[in-house]
Amino acid sequence: MIGFILPTGLNVVPDKNITKTAKPVVVSAKFGDGYEARARKGINSLDATYSITLSNRPITEVNAIATYFDSIMGVTSFEFGLPADTISNYETVRVVCEDYNRTFEFNNYNTITATFRRVYDI
Repeated sequence: MIGFILPTGLNVVPDKNITKTAKPVVVSAKFGDGYEARARKGINSLDATYSITLSNRPITEVNAIATYFDSIMGVTSFEFGLPADTISNYETVRVVCEDYNRTFEFNNYNTITATFRRVYDI
C-alpha cells in the first residue's frame, strides 16, 4: 500500500509526486597534503527524507491527518509505503513527521504538505 494508515483506519494516499532526498552520513579526517580519509557513519548511514503533498482534500480528512501529526509530535514513528522500482511493488519504511504545512482553501478543501524523515526503529 502506498501512503500511511491513521489510527482511525483512514488510508491516506499522497499525490503522485513523492520526492525522496537521500544523503550519505560520512565521517572524515583531513591530513596534511590534502589527504582525506572517509568512512560510513554507523550501520544505517543513508539519511532519507520524503516530501509529500495531499492536495485539495476534504476538510474532515485534513483535520484527521493534522490531528494525527500533532499527536505524534515528531517523536512517534509510523510506516509509510512508497512506490518501489517495479510497477506492482512498493517499499515500506519507518518515518517521523517533524513538520507539515496546511493550506486553508475554499469550499471546505485544504492541502497538506509534509516532510517525513526515515528512521530505523525496531
